[in-house]
Amino acid sequence: MNIRNIRELFEEQVKRSPDKVFSYFGDQQITYGEFDANINRAANVFLDLGIQKGDRICFFWRTVPNFFTDGLG
Repeated sequence: MNIRNIRELFEEQVKRSPDKVFSYFGDQQITYGEFDANINRAANVFLDLGIQKGDRICFFWRTVPNFFTDGLG
């Protein structure tokens, strides 16, 4: 497979090893599959808000894994 960008690299890893740990933060961890599901959930929230491909957004959060482990909620 000829991977062209980081998104494709990530998606390929999700397909190969969804249960492999993607990130550790202290005693918390998240798998590739969980991270992918949370990112897709976040993307759908943005779509529901009317944000479209090419729109620019900005948001801030503390350096904690909650965004990745809990999604936007």
